[in-house]
Amino acid sequence: RAILAEMVQSMTIVCGDGRVREVTDERLFVHFGMLGVVVRLKVRCVPFYRVRQRVYDDIPLPAFAARAVEAVTSAAHTQFWVEFRTGPDGRGKVLAWLRDRCGARDAAPGPEPLPGLGGVLRHEPVPIGEAPDWPVHATQEGPWYDMLAFFRLGATLPVNGLVQTEWFVLLDELPAALAALAQVVE
Repeated sequence: RAILAEMVQSMTIVCGDGRVREVTDERLFVHFGMLGVVVRLKVRCVPFYRVRQRVYDDIPLPAFAARAVEAVTSAAHTQFWVEFRTGPDGRGKVLAWLRDRCGARDAAPGPEPLPGLGGVLRHEPVPIGEAPDWPVHATQEGPWYDMLAFFRLGATLPVNGLVQTEWFVLLDELPAALAALAQVVE
């Protein structure tokens, strides 16, 4: 398994007090811009490879929260969009992107991401807006530089009414974090 932070060898940041620091501690790379303004990033290059992506829609949020750790670790690279007040029962749903290098797990994708979790394997692009350059890739295989990007190159994304927020939480605290967020969403 590899994430972008594992490819970083060093980064140079400008801290809030104006000091320039060279960061080489690998534990800090996951925090990229949280430590200061990144002005230089040295990364390890990897050869070309292909990625198999599976996209699952309509995963019930309660089922996902109960097995969140298992779902997040079920592929080399995972991303999830959570909608707290949608879904068939109004209790929320999850849209999941699961990615592995081709050859790592070559079995055909199953009908759901994990047995008993629910959800539907999606083959149509996930629409983000009205324009044709906004869809996000669906279940398919392709070169890493095309499959790891959420949006197509050059796409202009809608901003009206769309808010993306990211939090860093310990993986074993993810179910509790989702439960807390579900309480504040209107």
